[in-house]
Formats: sequence, structure tokens, C-alpha cells
Amino acid sequence: MGTTQGQIHINAIIKTSKKSKLGGAVYIGFNQNSANYASLTYANQYNGKEIDNTLGSGEAVTYGSFLNTDVGAGLNYEFSSANIDMLRDDIFSLKIGAAAHHLNQPVQKFASGSTYKLPMRFVGNVQARIDIKGTKFAILPSVIYLRQATASEITVGTHLRYRFKNPTKVTGVKSETGINIGVYYRVNDAIIPQVNLDMGKYAIGVAYDLNISKFKQVSKLNGGFEIYLKFMSLDDALFKRKREHGLN
Repeated sequence: MGTTQGQIHINAIIKTSKKSKLGGAVYIGFNQNSANYASLTYANQYNGKEIDNTLGSGEAVTYGSFLNTDVGAGLNYEFSSANIDMLRDDIFSLKIGAAAHHLNQPVQKFASGSTYKLPMRFVGNVQARIDIKGTKFAILPSVIYLRQATASEITVGTHLRYRFKNPTKVTGVKSETGINIGVYYRVNDAIIPQVNLDMGKYAIGVAYDLNISKFKQVSKLNGGFEIYLKFMSLDDALFKRKREHGLN
């Protein structure tokens, strides 16, 4: 089975005050679902010694490829302030966001006459940055909530950030480098330690899901290991450093 997805996103940012802004986005896209049953084998094809795929399977395949559209939207509010001096800026920022996916609840036509609609998926998140005055440390707490139909997930935690290189009026906040060490808790499921190295436009990190759910007797606390790389350039962004902190 395979899925091909394409989307177009449109977003805008409105400055609501010297220290805050509101962002909004919408997207529309398509999803194509397909399946190839040619390589599947069935118990009915066992000839007494092995599976013989030249034998009839006796199965009636009703799955068909289908194409549908998908629509979503989101909002994000950000408040940011900075205590400025010649050496560095002590930053406090708060971001609150919400999004809704599959607003049109596209029909999943897995078979002829199928009327199953993909449920809307809701996402909410809050994150903050709190620089500890007079130090190179900052706290970065966050929480994210996801819900789709009867399934839901809450992840909460924080990073402790140490800055190797402080931002200044000359270098700008985007040149800041540091290391983040943190831990997150996915409610009733996992503890997630994380470490990432932030080098301005670039970042590299590792994380591990330590399973503590009811399945831990089987999983033996094992979970998923993740390595990620990130590149982000805001050289040509609409809001430069001063505007980000409401300093103009």
C-alpha cells in the first residue's frame, strides 16, 4: 500500500503590538492511495510443500486506488520581550498554537461504496523560552496535545539550554549557539530524553523513547531511537531581529 501527498500552504503574520504577533495558515492538498496485490500470497496457495503463487488465492480483492482532497488551518500567537544590554539579550517568549487537519473529512474509498470519512485531527501546543538573568542558561518548557476521533496524546517536558555564544547587537539573536538537554513525558506511554546541539542555522539532535506503558513487560522499556538534522535560514524573513522582539 502506498500514499502520495501534495499540499500548498499559505500563511501570514500580523503584528498585534510591539511585543506580539499573530500568525495564521491554511493548506489545501491531495492524497492518492493505492495498493498492489500482485506480490501477496495466501494460505490457499500452499501446495503441500510450499506457497505456489500460480495457484488461485480464492480471495476477492475489492480495494481500489482513490484520490481525495484535504484541507487544514492553524493559528499561532507569539509574545516576545527582551532585556537588552551590550553583551546579550535576556529573552522571554511565549508561543500558543492550534491547528485542525482534515477539515473537509475526506472520504476514504477503500472499497466500492465505502463512506468512511477521515476524522478531523486537532493539535494544540504551548512553548516558552525563559532566560535566567545573569547566566548563560535558559529553560524551554513545552506541552503538545493531539486528538483524532477517540485517540489522544499529551506530551509535556522541558529543555535546559546552555549558550556557548551569546547574541549581541552586532551578531544578532539568530547567531546564538548552544546545547539543549531535556526530558519529555508522553502521558501513559514513554519518557523521552533528548539532546540537541544548536549552531544558529543548523541543529543536530538525538532522542530516545523509553517505553513505560502497560506493554513494558514485553518491551523491556525499549522504545524508538531518533536522530535528526535541521537547517533553517531567516536571512530574508519578513521580521528581522528587532521586529521579533518588538524593538522598532
